[in-house]
Amino acid sequence: MQRPQRPQRTRTQPGTRITTPEHAWAVLRAGNARFMADARAHPHEGLHVRKRLAGKQNPFAIFFGCADSRVGAEIIFDVKCTRALFPWIRERGGRPLMWKTGHSLIKAKLRETGAPLAGEMSGHVFFKERWYGFDDGVYAGARLLEILSRVADVSVPLESLPDSVNTPELQIKLAEGENFKLIEKLQREAKFDGATDVITIDGVRAEYPDVFGLARASNTTPVVVLRFEGDNAAALARIQAAFRSAILAVAPTAQLPY
Repeated sequence: MQRPQRPQRTRTQPGTRITTPEHAWAVLRAGNARFMADARAHPHEGLHVRKRLAGKQNPFAIFFGCADSRVGAEIIFDVKCTRALFPWIRERGGRPLMWKTGHSLIKAKLRETGAPLAGEMSGHVFFKERWYGFDDGVYAGARLLEILSRVADVSVPLESLPDSVNTPELQIKLAEGENFKLIEKLQREAKFDGATDVITIDGVRAEYPDVFGLARASNTTPVVVLRFEGDNAAALARIQAAFRSAILAVAPTAQLPY
């Protein structure tokens, strides 16, 4: 059976206005034909790319880079987010502010600081600019589409944050209330030699020049959440080993998920 010939790739360029119903219908039909023929306008928009980006904070970084009121403003992100956000925000005129994980905690910090934007590693984005502000996934998607519509290749802004080796959220399962006790002990007793900073606003986050590690108590389930990110696999292994030693020193029976 002869495969159907791929249609010519015609794409509405960023900034092009669709002015008539006939034009809109033509663009829609052309897009449908490309979809049926699997003829992507850009090769970097496939499923494998979306899966790779899912564990990163690239969309949140893009939101900040295009925020209407970003210059001189505090931009809030939670303790689980990538350390790459610190220089990214500063280079674009903002002031990075790391805060506790949690919907109500982030919203309270937004009100306190007047920040125009906040985000969590989970993908939750809080907008406080344009009208009354929004805390809504559909709105966040629309804002992302607005930004990407201005560029010819959407992979460029989506790949703009420095790459890293990182883990998803890992969990140490414990009895009810034991997660908070473990973190309290870790905050009191853990030593991370050579760390440039140890942040304890929500658990323990140890920062090094090439890697960070985090352990925090979940607010909703009896688990300790772990997260690690480094410049390379060796740095990631090193920080995981440091946290393994620190955690087992205060909770010898803990079952680590790595």
